[in-house]
Amino acid sequence: PVFGVKITRNLAQAGHCRHRQQIAMAAKRAVGRKADDVQTSDSAWKTVRSFTYQEHLECLAPPLGDCQTVPSNWPQGLGLEVSKQPRVPWLPPGWGQACRSGWRPTIYISPEEMGSRALYNRASVERALGKRLKPVDQHGVVLGDAFIKLWPKWLAKDWRIAYKKSANGSVRPFFLGPDDTVYKDKKSVLACTKKIVKQRRARLGTRKSRPDVEFRNDVECFRTFTRKQLEECFAPPLGGSRKPPRHWPKGLLVTNLPRTSWLPKGWTQGYRPYKEKGRRFRKLYVAPPEKGSKVVFHRRDVEKVEGRSLCSVDQHGQPLGIPNTFTTDWPKWLPSRWRIGYFRTGETVKVCFLNANGAKFPDRRAVLDSLNPARIKQREKQVKAAEKKETENKPIKTLGLFAMRMAQRRRLVSSVKVEGDESDDELPESTDIFLSFTHEELTECFAPPLGDSTTPPAHWPEGVEVCTLPRISWLPPGWGQGIRMGPQGRKYKVYIAPKGHRRLEVKNKESMEVNVGRRLKPLDQHGKNLRVGNALIEHWPNELPRTWQIGYHKLQGEVRSCFISSKGTIYKDMLAVCRHLNMEAWTERRIEKVNQQEEERLSKCKRLRRMDATKVEPLEDEAVEDAAGGPVSCVQDDRMAEESAKEAARPKKRLRTAEGRVQERKPRPMRQLESKSGLDLSKLHVADGEWLRNHPLYFKMHQRNYPIPIGDQDILALKAFTPKEMGGDACLEFH
Repeated sequence: PVFGVKITRNLAQAGHCRHRQQIAMAAKRAVGRKADDVQTSDSAWKTVRSFTYQEHLECLAPPLGDCQTVPSNWPQGLGLEVSKQPRVPWLPPGWGQACRSGWRPTIYISPEEMGSRALYNRASVERALGKRLKPVDQHGVVLGDAFIKLWPKWLAKDWRIAYKKSANGSVRPFFLGPDDTVYKDKKSVLACTKKIVKQRRARLGTRKSRPDVEFRNDVECFRTFTRKQLEECFAPPLGGSRKPPRHWPKGLLVTNLPRTSWLPKGWTQGYRPYKEKGRRFRKLYVAPPEKGSKVVFHRRDVEKVEGRSLCSVDQHGQPLGIPNTFTTDWPKWLPSRWRIGYFRTGETVKVCFLNANGAKFPDRRAVLDSLNPARIKQREKQVKAAEKKETENKPIKTLGLFAMRMAQRRRLVSSVKVEGDESDDELPESTDIFLSFTHEELTECFAPPLGDSTTPPAHWPEGVEVCTLPRISWLPPGWGQGIRMGPQGRKYKVYIAPKGHRRLEVKNKESMEVNVGRRLKPLDQHGKNLRVGNALIEHWPNELPRTWQIGYHKLQGEVRSCFISSKGTIYKDMLAVCRHLNMEAWTERRIEKVNQQEEERLSKCKRLRRMDATKVEPLEDEAVEDAAGGPVSCVQDDRMAEESAKEAARPKKRLRTAEGRVQERKPRPMRQLESKSGLDLSKLHVADGEWLRNHPLYFKMHQRNYPIPIGDQDILALKAFTPKEMGGDACLEFH
């Protein structure tokens, strides 16, 4: 009678309840189920509130915003810091979020009127307030349990998240598109997004047929740099000085590397050497004296000391308005007379390159094309050749392991064959050769630092021997090359500094750059920069005559090597030299080297391990014949005879039958390792011998002892019917 007739019926369906509180809750659930069953249309729901992406961020913004200063009313002695994480949805207004170094969970600080207590979980906050907490916005308005805490990754930022409320009080989220179209769930949103992407692709066409987007030359650059301005802007904080300032802690050294773009004014850069072996130098930042000369290692630590977020600044500390990801070094491929500019497209900042006339280019490719227009035609030819080669010589991956190996071997051999047009080998006489070496000059330039002497100097560490190999190109004058024995008995190369350095021994180029305080580049024997970059040839090629010269020239801003004959003709690479000298022996030697490498690789495979064979008498009731005809000749060498004798001398295992008699185990018949057809492998051609030894049937017959009724001659006969793509000789074409 209290709840009514309909509710009583629902209570009967819900089950028997003893207490009054259970009856009330059962009635509420019954009414809710009835309401949900009846009100299924969208008209029964009412939109409560909607959030854009920016409003969602503001709703869950940190309680103190961007402020990093700890309030005065917070507990002291706990090492608390202001948390940058978004606000927890259930945290009431007036409360603060804090963190502690080395402590992962978030700490919640109550308001000053509640004693500014530090609590560590939601249950403690609820006990302090005496009520259950629900998600609220920044103003304390209840949002409901269905509130989405984080903006979904699959939802675009120009959409909105809305919440609707039914008559029974339940709240559900839904999504509104840019045109206010309603979408119920994630599935419908992704379907709409996929449809929009398909429509855009249909308008633009495929990627191959899509025309290149032209770069707008009328954009305005808000910041430009010449090469001199860029070097001054990011010069080392201490200039060329190597002496540490007085306010620095002891044990720090000055680095002359370019200044980090976000480093504030007054801060300095340095590094600390480690005494332990095997540890590298670590870059660090030292605060000014008024901030305690604190030493930190990361950008976030610098931001904590400064109490603000950092951005890229110039040498005077003024913001540049440029992202921190842009380079502080002048690109090697960019001419010195050009400029680097930055412009805005919406909220993003992009880079461009300006020539002497003011024309703008978006990237490196456009710059190099403007310097050499022939690059465009050359690139089109390369693309067509690559597409043609991909369609014609595409390896068949379903042929098996053996076919793939033979195809790989053929590609390796074809890569060293001398092919091509001889008209493209020579460079024009007008080529600007800015550096050249004869054989004597190259040997003298990269001679060992100590010459022919094998006695280590007095200041060298103990256990280091003199290395008589040619000098490394980037080794500075005065440094030496040595060899030290490692802990596992392996030798490795070390570099010894001149007398007077703090660290005498380094192991690699990076450690030497930190020790010297600059980047190392290829140098001659007098320490002069060669300015050839990675194109340097340190060793004289064996195929190049010693009457020739090795030269270097620039092509499209890149340094490339070339070879000058005794008559003054310039050849672009070593293959061109070989074509000119008609060095067939050199080509054959390269092919043999490739074959040897492939054979060594195959011999290391586990499935190619050779098994010891035992001598077995032929069975009387079986006549084994070769597929090529004629009986099989069983041949054994001395090694196999000795192993067979050892096997016979070993105690044989015995089997006990059901009758109790002891029966000796008979040896398993195994095929011989020699050729069954009497074929002399030493008289075969190199290609035929390799085909035979690498064929899977050969492995199964001679190493795994499979009883296959064929011989070696049959395996050789298969080569004439195997396509070339699989390593055979047959040329199969389908029309």
